[in-house]
Amino acid sequence: MSVLHLEDTRRHPVTGVRDITTDGDKPKVDNPERERLQKLKQQLEKERGDFVDAFKRAAGDIGKGGRDSSKSWVGKNADKWHNDAVGHRKTVHTRITTVLADIQREIDSMPEKVTQEEANSMNRNRRMY
Repeated sequence: MSVLHLEDTRRHPVTGVRDITTDGDKPKVDNPERERLQKLKQQLEKERGDFVDAFKRAAGDIGKGGRDSSKSWVGKNADKWHNDAVGHRKTVHTRITTVLADIQREIDSMPEKVTQEEANSMNRNRRMY
């Protein structure tokens, strides 16, 4: 097996960056891909409540009320819409939680520090998208 082939097998499956264990004593910097994913995760955690609350407010305003209710829409169709909104609220919460877990799993799989060359390569690759 050639040395070149060994180096190719030590690349991260997503970013394509070589494993830092092969870089010896080169100075390390923070992994820019890891930082981007951490920021994305923080932003999504903040917005999750807004997404879920939007369905909660909608479900609260419609359906499940009588003729004298202060709700904006009541009746059989409104009750169905209310139940749909409650179901969508649960679905949105579950899916966002799943995405957050996937992001965290990817963050955990990445090295905290990489060489400056690797960081430059990651940033260059990022600009290509």
